[in-house]
Amino acid sequence: MERLKNFISDHKVEVGLAIFGSSLAIFWFLQRKHPISSILVVPNYPRLEYSKDFLQNLKRTPLGSEEESRIINSIKVCEKYNVNKLTSQLPEKTYINVQYLMDLLEKSKVGIVYDVLYSKSTFSTQTISYKHFEDFNNPLIYIADTQTHGRGRKDNRWESQQGSLLVTFTSIIKVEGLVVMQYLVSLAIHEAILEITGEKFILKWPNDTYYANEKIAGSLIQASDLIDNSVYKKIFVGIGVNVDNNEPTTCINQILKNRGKAHITAEQLLVKILEKFQENLEILETSGWENGLDKRYFNYWEDFGIEAELVKEAEEVREKVKINGIDTIGNLVLIDSTEKAIKINPNFYSYDPIHKVFYPK
Repeated sequence: MERLKNFISDHKVEVGLAIFGSSLAIFWFLQRKHPISSILVVPNYPRLEYSKDFLQNLKRTPLGSEEESRIINSIKVCEKYNVNKLTSQLPEKTYINVQYLMDLLEKSKVGIVYDVLYSKSTFSTQTISYKHFEDFNNPLIYIADTQTHGRGRKDNRWESQQGSLLVTFTSIIKVEGLVVMQYLVSLAIHEAILEITGEKFILKWPNDTYYANEKIAGSLIQASDLIDNSVYKKIFVGIGVNVDNNEPTTCINQILKNRGKAHITAEQLLVKILEKFQENLEILETSGWENGLDKRYFNYWEDFGIEAELVKEAEEVREKVKINGIDTIGNLVLIDSTEKAIKINPNFYSYDPIHKVFYPK
């Protein structure tokens, strides 16, 4: 709530009340030529007017390719009060159970009302969201059963077979927290998995999830500027988690089955990730990264505190370093043999956990 208060204060926001049916919603209209969001605090409010109009207008707009047009025209808008009608219109067999997802969101502690968009198949939830929904007024979740061109960091490819949680959601953050978001999202994924499965998976800096030496999950964050505002940015958080697909690596439910534990669903995991993300975002913007969030992140990174090697840019020289921490803006802090601090940005370096080496990208 403190984060919302700061956002309201920074934007000179008017507070209004509106009654729609039996729902009472408190919402904030941003006094801007181009409003970026209407933030509601009542989790059951069926706020779909903006999204439906937006999609209708988008479908009438010439798009870059036939595939994009097909995807946009296939997107379904999900809402609590129309989900039965929607479900009957979906393909017979879908991996994501829309009714179940909406029920979980209604009962959750997420605290934000999202417009939920669903596709059976898409090019990439991240690409489509960032390219076509940058001006989408409401907080957004775009989820799909499969992707043909799933994306990872630095344009890496994410194999996206059915059985994965494939989703992009949006949020508003302060600019100085942009790099830290990679850690915050990864922390939310790890804490969500631990809470609902009891299994602690391994974190690979900065934002991948591994079981043994096999990748289970990853995330991608892109930012969009807000018009006439340099304090806040809109972020698109793309997440891919192997929940039920054993290929190309392994998946959470296979691991749980091998250990005699109960099956989980992609819908359960998504809602828990959203809860953890919102909870941690509040802590970040009220108390800062180095007030507990950093220690929770390091709890999942086995290599924190160990000695590693750093390959400097344009050099083949490897320097011995110790992994020491993460600063307030998201740089990884390494300590060299002379006790000098070296800071590297996750956008420009990658880490090989097998050989314990940081490489420039």
